[in-house]
Amino acid sequence: MSVSETRLIPVPKRKPRVPRWITGTLEIVALPIIILGIWSVSALIAPNNRFPSIWRIGEAFGKTWLGDAFLVDVLPSLGRLLAGIVIAIVLGIVLGLLVGSIRWLRSFLEPVFEFFRAVPPPMLVPLLAVALGISDQAKILVIVAGAVWPVLLNTVEGVRAVDALQRETAKSYQLSGWQRVAFLLLPSASPQIMAGVRQSLSIAL
Repeated sequence: MSVSETRLIPVPKRKPRVPRWITGTLEIVALPIIILGIWSVSALIAPNNRFPSIWRIGEAFGKTWLGDAFLVDVLPSLGRLLAGIVIAIVLGIVLGLLVGSIRWLRSFLEPVFEFFRAVPPPMLVPLLAVALGISDQAKILVIVAGAVWPVLLNTVEGVRAVDALQRETAKSYQLSGWQRVAFLLLPSASPQIMAGVRQSLSIAL
């Protein structure tokens, strides 16, 4: 009678694998670190005013965004930008609704709008400087003069594109002027209005 022996073969231990999120993070972070390192070494070896070091950029960033310059220069500029954009959007929508709704007014003013739209806003700076001086009001007006046209003209086109059947339906329900604006014109023209707002933001910036 034979006795069988069973031998246990040891299973080789697996080497611990690095999680994928760690390798992915290293791949993303490694290249910027290498670039910053080369940048810093190059700035130390060959100083150049047109190619400042990381430390000088960080120092300038801190002074601009974390120091007194933020309150004195940056914050007022952002305030003027916001005021100009808001005024341009409101003015463009109101005038666009008015001009787009009245046919004879649209025929009369569209050539005028196209003419003034072609005038670059920087050309208005000397005139506004003479009239208002170098003031916040003049700077806001320059922003409005450049940013109002996309909103205005897109609103006019949006109102003109309202479906005739919808206009007749609103007329048959005897909607008032404000109701027609709120429930017909604004919802129908809103895609083109938003396209004009996006263009105005890029111009104002």
